[in-house]
Amino acid sequence: MVKSTTISVPVETRDLLNELAAAEGVSASALVTRMAKRERENQLLADMAAGFARLQSDTDAYRDHQADTAAWDAAAADV
Repeated sequence: MVKSTTISVPVETRDLLNELAAAEGVSASALVTRMAKRERENQLLADMAAGFARLQSDTDAYRDHQADTAAWDAAAADV
């Protein structure tokens, strides 16, 4: 059995979650779980994009990255 807990949300939020869950034919718990996982993935992608933007702002580091990528691509093409 999965451990569970209770969280406190405004009544309007509870009603909205129940409405969305019913429309998709899932429980509110399943909907919240899926939404939390999606948000975690979105945060990971945002962090990766921010890191890549920092890399691109450093001309020398970005040039090194491009050279490394080209070397890996060439090595993979030989496989």
